[in-house]
Amino acid sequence: MTKSGKVLKWVFWIWTIIMVLLQFANLFINGVNRGTLAVVSEMLIFAWFGFVYFLRNPLSKIIKIIPNRYSRFVVIGYLSSVVAELVYMFSIPMHKNVAWDLILTAPWYILWMVFWFKIIKKYDYSLVEAFVLAGIHGFIVEGLLNNPLLALIGTPLFIALYGCFFIVPYLLMKNDFKEQQKVSLWEKIKMSFVPLIALVIGFIWILILVKIFGLTLH
Repeated sequence: MTKSGKVLKWVFWIWTIIMVLLQFANLFINGVNRGTLAVVSEMLIFAWFGFVYFLRNPLSKIIKIIPNRYSRFVVIGYLSSVVAELVYMFSIPMHKNVAWDLILTAPWYILWMVFWFKIIKKYDYSLVEAFVLAGIHGFIVEGLLNNPLLALIGTPLFIALYGCFFIVPYLLMKNDFKEQQKVSLWEKIKMSFVPLIALVIGFIWILILVKIFGLTLH
């Protein structure tokens, strides 16, 4: 890693830690409510990543009970996204009912993993590159589309959170992708935006369900 890369890495994680600490301060100052509990949900996502990371060797063997590589990636990726949704149920879920929350978000997450599989299968993304580029989708989805100012302030945190649950299938299956082509970083960055097509489809799905069933989102 270059010197500038190391500096960016330190800035990224220090910035993320500061954002987390500020949220904990908000929790202690304003007390427990759904909004302030979001930081606890975030810690659980980081814990989920840590659990998978430290047990990656045995887990990578266990998940091979799903024989097909494509199915394995999508299923494990979706299960990781379900974990992310569940840990937000007591803070700021999309819908307060678990079943509805998972139904609303399923198309977005499943298609997101499908598109990412197609790209990762072809191009040689490192784990760090996949983590950051997929994490940027969190910055776009949770930040820019909801609160642009908050998105800019909390950019590293959004990236870290989405990166943590997205990277799980790739972390466990990196060695299964033998046919990846070496391409420039710029090419990888451009291709990383293709999975955002899933966001459009997912958004339409949510609008349809909200309209038909009169659902109230958080």
